[in-house]
This record gives sequence, structure tokens and C-alpha cells, in this order.
Amino acid sequence: MLTASGMGSLSMILQLFATKMKHPTLFATENPVDILQGTPFRLLTDKEPWESNYPRRAAINAFGFGGNNAHLILEEFNPALGFNPSNYSRSLFIEEPIVITSLASIIGVNNLHELINQFYFSDTPLSEKQRRIDKINFNISELNLPPKNLEKSLGQQLIVLKLVDQLLENILFPDNYTISVMIGMQCSPEMCQHGLRWRLPTLFTDTPPKVKEWLEQAQKTLLHPLESADGLGCMGNILTNQINRKFDFKGPSFSISSEQVSGIDALEVGMLQLKRHEVDAVIIGAVDLCVELTQQHSIAAMGFSKNVSDAVAMMILMRQTEAQSLGATQVARLDITQKEDDSSKATDFYKLFNYHDQFGYSHATHGLLQIMWGAICCSQKTLPGKNKLRPKPWAPRVKEGRSIIFNPDSFITFSKGVKVSECSGSTLTYLDRDEITLYVFSGETKIELKNNISDLKQSADMPHRLVVLVRDENELREKLEQIVSSLTKLGDNFADNNLYYSENNFEGSVAFIYECNSELYPQISYDLAITYPQLITNLSLIIPNLQLTLDSLYDYHDPFYLSHSQNEAALHFIRGLQLQFFKYLFNFEALVIADSSENIHQAYRDGVRTFVKIGPGTILNESYKPFIESGSRFFACDDRSNSSLNQIFSVAAQLIVGGIIVPKLPLILNQGEL
Repeated sequence: MLTASGMGSLSMILQLFATKMKHPTLFATENPVDILQGTPFRLLTDKEPWESNYPRRAAINAFGFGGNNAHLILEEFNPALGFNPSNYSRSLFIEEPIVITSLASIIGVNNLHELINQFYFSDTPLSEKQRRIDKINFNISELNLPPKNLEKSLGQQLIVLKLVDQLLENILFPDNYTISVMIGMQCSPEMCQHGLRWRLPTLFTDTPPKVKEWLEQAQKTLLHPLESADGLGCMGNILTNQINRKFDFKGPSFSISSEQVSGIDALEVGMLQLKRHEVDAVIIGAVDLCVELTQQHSIAAMGFSKNVSDAVAMMILMRQTEAQSLGATQVARLDITQKEDDSSKATDFYKLFNYHDQFGYSHATHGLLQIMWGAICCSQKTLPGKNKLRPKPWAPRVKEGRSIIFNPDSFITFSKGVKVSECSGSTLTYLDRDEITLYVFSGETKIELKNNISDLKQSADMPHRLVVLVRDENELREKLEQIVSSLTKLGDNFADNNLYYSENNFEGSVAFIYECNSELYPQISYDLAITYPQLITNLSLIIPNLQLTLDSLYDYHDPFYLSHSQNEAALHFIRGLQLQFFKYLFNFEALVIADSSENIHQAYRDGVRTFVKIGPGTILNESYKPFIESGSRFFACDDRSNSSLNQIFSVAAQLIVGGIIVPKLPLILNQGEL
């Protein structure tokens, strides 16, 4: 009977209800346990009447391969009693935020970090080799499968098992948590070869000997004869059973197969479980190894891209309150939206990025991959740039924040949409940032400082100090050699156009002076805007239609060719951005002014005594002597790369700790390093 055994049992129970008779238990000779005698659970050796003053009830337990079990209780219908719904306890449905707390994916590259940086920084489509997942590396301790079952398992099952480990790396659930697993997965077309192998001889009757010989050979080239391990390998639901068994999850779990919305349906079921408080967390996934001949032909016939890709996307969902109590990372918030909902205040994903062009089409993971991309954008507070030139700063709406809407049309057959929104407390960082180390050297005398630099002896408590920011030891060595050489040439005179020395940190406001006006501004502050999205959030409160300005600045190859109105918008934006930066990161006041003597004089009258002059080939000419002689300090930053963020970081670091500034040496500092 195998898969039909459950229905056979159901038919038999209905017959017992109709005849009101109990049939003898098959192959039973005596009760193996005496305590069962006289109870409804005894084994019957003869047919007997089924007498009862209450509606008759019976249970069916169907046990399948690999833990695919089903259990059902039936109650006979009595017309005299009418129909009364069972009085079971319904779960409480509470509308509260659902958040993603972890992500994992493989599509083209083997980890999420590489995938996200490719999403933001590359417009090169995946190669044919990259679109196929042909190998999964496991440590034998990671698996809980018999060798034969492992050999016969579908690749989809193994790759999901691998990614669950990645999902759980940074979160530890309490033992009393109920966790469900919902995986969207289509049936593997290759498994149909077993049926074709059986039916092939019946497809051609009365065939010539040559055709018969070909049929026999064709049978051999199809899959091997079906074994019990193949039965497990063919079952989609065995996947969730394996995960539950390995991690001892106790929530209801199953696979969902509904074509390109398999992952979205799994997502909706999981969110419903959380809202009903049936579970404490849900692992959602979608997997499809569709770089396979049958699927490629089918997908092409449906009108989709012929560049299909193997892909898997997974995430953990929790109620926001539980995520906060566990200290879990909150990547993004999810909401299911109805078709008629007003989504005008959210960004439409397909207006941003058609990822099929770059990553190919993966059928069963199609919907969930879109949700993953949206969650990544929300967590980074950054959008993919036009034509993938570079990431683009993303300004939130004043009240709604940053959110992306996935309209029902995005999922083709799905009647609802999904809204992905940023979480205010999200600290997840995926984009590559330079790892910067800050070194401080000091000495009682300038000679001692130079010697300590040569000996790499760090300290910050002596009056003569040097601050250096580097990415690695090689850069540190190279930079210190340049500094020691400059100090040796200067002797006791620690000041020239490229080197300035101060024993104390500066107080009061700082004025940044720019040459070339706003033509330079988009390049100057691009890294600043991407590295510190909180600054964009702050500016969105005071600059109306900020995203229009960002689009005009960052959607083009060359930001120097801007209209007059765009230049004015850029000037307004950059000034605000840098003022926010100094208040947010360094907690001191700063001014951003154009390169004109009038602005400089006004800043001086307002009490500013520290000026940083930035521009290509910047020098301090005679016009600045009166300011210098009156006690003001000027720093000349030679900006030949048209990107002065490095110099701004360098100068800001020096202003805090004091010491020597070497403006022409490229320096970068990431948030929190000071």
C-alpha cells in the first residue's frame, strides 16, 4: 500500500462507522499485553458489535519513510445531533512586528558576504559555471545520515542542511523554544526518471529489434533501479524532518511546493504561525537546483530567462519582542500586504533592480530571493545604484522610514504583496569596509618621538604625538618610513606645506574650505554617505525630497556634469552631511564653506581658528598669512583623487588627539575606531 495506506485505513474506518461493527485485527492471535484486556485498545480476534452511547471515534496513524508520519482522529456523524464544531482552543492572533534575525544564501558564490558585495558593486552576470552548484563541502560531524541515505539524498536536501548551520551561527535559542521549519522546494525532475524507466517498455509495442535494443539501452542510461534510500531521497518533506531531527526542533514543519511562490508561501505560513503564537521562531527557506535540462526547457517555455541558476535562500523569523529579549540581530521587518493596500509610500523593488540579469532565474526560490534582497537593502540602508555603478545612499521617508514593497505582480500567481522595512536597531553590516587601525606614537622630545616611531613603540601620554591610520602592517611600515624621512629632513622645524605639528588638540569650531565649489562635493562625500547611513537619516528630517538629490548625484558616471540647480542641491546636501558627520562621530562643531575670502573672514569673525583647505593641488598662499599670524591654524589637504573623505578623517583624528598631520598620505577611519 505504501503511500496509499493512509487512505485505505480511512476507507476501512468509514465502513466500520456505517456497519457499527468492529473487525478482527489482522494477524492477531492474542493480546501481547494483559493490561489491554477489556479496554478499547485490545486486539480483536473475532468480529463484534460496536456499541456506544456516544458518537464513535477512531484514530489512524500512518507511518512513512524517514519520519513522514500523519495522525488523524475521526468521529462519526449523527444527523440527530446535528453538526457542532469541535470546541478546541484557537490560537490567539496578535498583530505584532515580525522581523528577520538571520540570513543565509548561496547563488553564484558560497557565502552571503560575497554575494551582497557582488549585488552592490558588480554588474557582471554570473558565468555558466557560477550558476551551477555542483559541490557541497561537509564535515562528517555536521551530518546525521546513514551513508546510503546520504548517497541517495537530493542535492536540495543537503544544501539546505548546510545553510541551517550558517543561519544558527549567531543566535542561541533557549531549550524551551518551539521552532518550525518551512522550506519551499519543487519536486526534482530527475526523480521522474524512475517512472519513465518503468514505463518505457510499454510506450513502444511491437517494435523492431533495433528499437527494442535502443529501449533497453535507454533504460540503463536512466536512473538505477529504485531502492529504499531513493524513496527517502525523492521525498520533499524529508528535508524538514532531517533538520528537526538534527537540531531537535519541536515545531510543526513541512515543505511547500507551489512553483515560483514556494518560498513566499512558506514565508506566509511561518508568519501566520508566529502571529498566532503557535511557535517562537520559524526557519524559512527556498531551494531549487534548476540548472538541469528538464527545468531549463520548462522555464524557457514559460517565457522566463534561459539563464537559470541554482539557488538557496534562508532566513529566521521571530516576533520582534522575542528577538529583542534574546539580543538577536534585527535585519528587517516583514509585513504581508493585501493587493488593494496603498503601497505608494514604499519603494518598488523592480524599479530598483532586476536581479535576473545578473544572477539568473531560480524557479522555486524566485519569491524568497526578492525578499532577501529587500532585507539586505534595508539592513544596509543603501540601494543598488543605477546600472550597478556603485551603491546609492537611501533617504528614508519622514515617518515610514525605509521600506521596499514587493507587489503581487512580482510573484505572478501570488494574490498578496510583501513589505520589507528597516528596523531602527539594525546593526548588521555586510558591505565591505576597510579595516582601519589607529596608531598613536608620542615622546617627551621630538627626537624621542622619531625614535619611538622607528621602534614601533606606541604611547599617547607624552606631549609630542603622531597619529597614523592604516589598513595593514605593510601600509604602516611604508607610511612611517615616509614620516621618519620627513622628520629627519625638517629637523627642529616641524612645519611646512605638507606637515603640521601641534602639541595639543584643538578647541572650538572647524571650517572646511573647498575649491571647485560643488563640482567636487559628490565625490567628496560619497563614502561618507555610504559608511554612515545614520547621517542620511538625520538629513532626511531637514531636507525635503532628499532622495531626488541623491538620485541626481549618484546615478551617473560623472558627477561633475550637473545642472546649476543640481549643484545647488548638492551644495546644500554636502554641507548638511558633513555637519552631521562631525556632530555624530566626533562631537564637535564644524563649518563647511566655499572657497572665498568673504566666507573665511566671516568664519574667523565667528570665532573659528581652525581651517582645513581641501582641493586639487591645494597650497597655502600669501593670502592666508594674516590668519596664521593671528593664531589661526590652516591645514592644506592635496586632493588629487577628487575624494577628500580620507583627508577629512585624518584631520578630524588629529584635531581630537593632537599631534602631526600628514595631509598627503591617504587615511581612512571607520565609525567607532576612535
